[in-house]
Amino acid sequence: MFEEYKNISIEEAEKKLLELKKEYDDLIKQEKVNDKKIKKGLIFWLFIPVLGLFIYSIILTKRRNLEHNMSSIMSIKEKLVFLELEMQYIETKVLKRGK
Repeated sequence: MFEEYKNISIEEAEKKLLELKKEYDDLIKQEKVNDKKIKKGLIFWLFIPVLGLFIYSIILTKRRNLEHNMSSIMSIKEKLVFLELEMQYIETKVLKRGK
């Protein structure tokens, strides 16, 4: 899966790891922006004690399950998981090999 890292030097692995961490942080920011866009205007339902929380959760679930919202959420999550896996591979295999 990560054949490109089998013969990589430690310096290149560290550079690649920094790039991946930066890309990971950018995706986290993108995920937060997307989440804010989905939650927009729902905070007012929380002023009503019990019923407001129930309505808030229902509306939030419906918004997240819309096709365009779900596709953007899933694409970001897929990229995040792949980047996490790649960073873990670099840390465990390549950087430990150099020690």
